[in-house]
Amino acid sequence: MSEHNQKDFRLSGAPSIATILGLNKGADGDWARLHTLQYSDIADRYLKRFFFHFGLILTMGALFVGKLPLWMIAGWITLTTLTVAGAAQFERGMRGVENRAPSHAEYRQHCFLTAMKAAMWSAPFFAPLPDAAMFTLGAGWAIVAILLLGSSLTRFNVPLGSVLFCCLLSGGAAIGFALKAQYLMSTIVMTTGLLSALAILEGARSAFIARQAQDGMNEKSEVVSLLLREYEDSGADWLFELDTNRRLRSVSPRLAYALGREPQEVEKKSFLKLISGENWESGDFPPSLRELANKIRNRENFSNLTVQVQIGNERRWWELSGTPILEEDGQYSGFRGVGSDVTAQHESSEKIAYLARYDTLTSLPN
Repeated sequence: MSEHNQKDFRLSGAPSIATILGLNKGADGDWARLHTLQYSDIADRYLKRFFFHFGLILTMGALFVGKLPLWMIAGWITLTTLTVAGAAQFERGMRGVENRAPSHAEYRQHCFLTAMKAAMWSAPFFAPLPDAAMFTLGAGWAIVAILLLGSSLTRFNVPLGSVLFCCLLSGGAAIGFALKAQYLMSTIVMTTGLLSALAILEGARSAFIARQAQDGMNEKSEVVSLLLREYEDSGADWLFELDTNRRLRSVSPRLAYALGREPQEVEKKSFLKLISGENWESGDFPPSLRELANKIRNRENFSNLTVQVQIGNERRWWELSGTPILEEDGQYSGFRGVGSDVTAQHESSEKIAYLARYDTLTSLPN
């Protein structure tokens, strides 16, 4: 890994509230990249969010039927729907943002559209209702509370807009209740908005840290894979990787050559079956091959294990080292290791051992 990338991960640390909100991109540029990934999520569910808003808009409008003129209700429904549709269109346009950095104009536009939605949703609480119809505003706030709850559960990936929406909406509704001398409801509304904003910040912080860790793990994994490939390309050894069913995956040309096959022929094939040859059917395995099978089955590390294998009709000797692959949560996901063909060295050692024990002329033991 380059010195620059190492510095990025050392400096990442815990994000501040300003960083989570996107107000501070961080000195090393790593926060900006993660924040961009956060914004890439809003395009995935823009249509569901629109219909969620639209359903609540119709419910709110129906609540005021008979309490306000129909033209006023229809006008609010129309304007609010158009505002929500405009926000949905903007979110749809954020597809592919992970491949580029959102512009400052896009950040400003998102905040503006969020503020417009909050203003339209808070407008009903300023409606000229008689004192006898105050319960209608209470029911209206219950609808808005559902909207805030939905934002706190699903919109923490864009915390700046979500917090802005909660604060403006609850603030506007609280002012509307206060102007009608409903001070208890005004306090309840402000408290609900504050708790929703705090829930969004906490969810965003957890998601941000998780994304930071995942981003770091992905980059480290890519670097490890690159180094392993460079190691394989620069020497006579080859890499092998097995899934949980002990089948080969990500087969390299060098490993395929050692097996006497093409890479696509051995991909997803049983590793032990490929190196057992005819012994696979009879079950008469050499002790070294049986030891290898036990190591893999028991998920044990092994190093410099000399194994007798059969490639085609030829007996070969491989030296293998391997280790189980464990995910972050400790779940086993396969085996990874390195191997090399040591047939020449093994046969040479056997010949030397034979010469040491037997007379070369009579073949009798010394």
